[in-house]
Amino acid sequence: MRLYALNVLRSHSMPTSALHIIFQALVMTKLTYCSCAWYGFCTAKERDRLESFLSRCKCSGYCVNNTPTVADLRAASDTKLFQLVVADPQNTLHSLLPPESTITYNPRPRAHNFTLPDKHCALDSCNFVTVMLYANCY
Repeated sequence: MRLYALNVLRSHSMPTSALHIIFQALVMTKLTYCSCAWYGFCTAKERDRLESFLSRCKCSGYCVNNTPTVADLRAASDTKLFQLVVADPQNTLHSLLPPESTITYNPRPRAHNFTLPDKHCALDSCNFVTVMLYANCY
């Protein structure tokens, strides 16, 4: 439906730069909304469909060719959200973080100082907090 609207706007001689702005406002916000909550539960096939959709939009001229992939956008927003959660003890998600590590040595730098929780089931690999705690730690 949104691409149809963009197609109608293009057929009525809307400038390409304006189409790119409208694409960002209508489509990219829809793709990235709450991605930290749902992206971990997507299958590889669904992720490929999202990437191919974005690729088709690039080929159609709805967005610029250097638009980041859905995975890159999600990773950037996840990192930003995790940094906000760690920095603000009043954040609602802060209570989900494990206790800080008491180990005095640090062989590898990490983005946080929390103990890594055990992964007990496949759902732990989809959980935002667990995924972000394990991100870039190995």
